Amino acid sequence: MICETYIKEALCNDIDRTAFSPLTFDSKNWLLRTCTSDDGTKLYQAFCFCTTYVPDPNLVGRGEIPQWITNQQKRPSSLEDALACLSPQVPKPAVTVIPLNSGNPALMFESIEVAVHMEAAFWLEWQLCIGDNSGIRHWYQFSLPEMLDALANRNDSESEFNILHC
Repeated sequence: MICETYIKEALCNDIDRTAFSPLTFDSKNWLLRTCTSDDGTKLYQAFCFCTTYVPDPNLVGRGEIPQWITNQQKRPSSLEDALACLSPQVPKPAVTVIPLNSGNPALMFESIEVAVHMEAAFWLEWQLCIGDNSGIRHWYQFSLPEMLDALANRNDSESEFNILHC
């Protein structure tokens, strides 16, 4: 919802508000990795949430942020970092860590829905997390208007963010 609102309002100020959004929850915007665990459980990992429409943020000036963001990773690789992307009020999902051939671990989830929710949380954390004197301010500690302002202000100040042709 945040990405769709951002696309409609921040990037496309002059379009008809009833126009179809370029962001959909279909195979054009999502890639799913699946695997089967040793006990036969099917596991899922989602990719590509909004990456075509909202580019990577500038990490300079964001203070002390989680290491996975500092390292330019798109999603965390540890259980602790993944769960930190969720508001304390949200029930923590079951996460399975699977080693990949590349040597990096992948966080896998028990359903497609949970995988998509977690990818959305990772994307929001990547875009909005900042560090200050009181610690880390996570994406869920921003109001919706603050989130949209942060994305819009970044769009105004960095010309390469004008990638969506409305």
